[in-house]
Amino acid sequence: MSGGLVVSSIALALAGGTAVLLAATGELLVERVGLVNIGIEGMMLVGALVGFIAAQSTHSALVGLLVGSLGGAGLALLYAVSVVVLRADMIMVGFALWFIGIGVTDQLGGRYVLGHSATISTWKVPLLGSIPDVGPALFRQPWLVYLAFFIPFGVHFLLTRTRHGLNMRAIGESPATADALGINVSLWRFIYVLVGGGFAGLGGAFLTLSTVHTWLQGVTAGQGWIALAIVIFARWRARSLILGAYLFGALQTLGDVAQAEGWSIPSEFFTALPYIGTMVMIIAISWLSGRRSGWSAWPAGLGKPFFRGVD
Repeated sequence: MSGGLVVSSIALALAGGTAVLLAATGELLVERVGLVNIGIEGMMLVGALVGFIAAQSTHSALVGLLVGSLGGAGLALLYAVSVVVLRADMIMVGFALWFIGIGVTDQLGGRYVLGHSATISTWKVPLLGSIPDVGPALFRQPWLVYLAFFIPFGVHFLLTRTRHGLNMRAIGESPATADALGINVSLWRFIYVLVGGGFAGLGGAFLTLSTVHTWLQGVTAGQGWIALAIVIFARWRARSLILGAYLFGALQTLGDVAQAEGWSIPSEFFTALPYIGTMVMIIAISWLSGRRSGWSAWPAGLGKPFFRGVD
């Protein structure tokens, strides 16, 4: 394998894992307060479309990213109202939002298929970007790639080093106990559902403004579901999300490597490989969770609804 191919593969792996990393980071925050939002895919699709439209209309990728994030948060608002306020089943609402995201973007996105808009600018890290081979791969990336890499470290600090993070973890472990301690469980669940949706929408906008550089129907291709799986793979630890996301990005690039190297392996295998790899990771984590006490580390109150005054 040539040096140039290695460099381009690493660069593609980093960029390819960024959208999933953003969505997974948002979902981790949601699950840390005890909810499971399986509608991430729909939120990423909405963010991808409205972000693309906004960037095309304003010729600004930054505006596109902001609007994409707001689009994801807007769809998450439906989840928050339905689950936190109206006491609907979180799994059924998540499925509904997934279908809404698919339907809305298919209907409204037809005229934008294969269109063009502003793209996210590449930032060369001073000095490091000039290092032979490594520099172009690691330090000449869209600026959001760097931001996405550092966000999980900030989330880790929030969850482990701040009073608010302690409150979040208390909500996820035992919402009734957290409520008894004076923590507003419903308010913080509502807020972090919106935050998680915003991250998902931002990840979707990154896809259309940096990875794919256009709008395509179904552009997320299941990455919202991958983000859910990566949270499990990371064992609900923020910094471990980085490894899971970039492993997914690396598996995505193998198809390009195989084509460049002329490997006699059907392309369909490489298309499915990231999803097969994710399934293997989840099976491995489940197996280890059953054999090692405390390995899973999921919040004890995850998926359990809570309403004040209701047993």
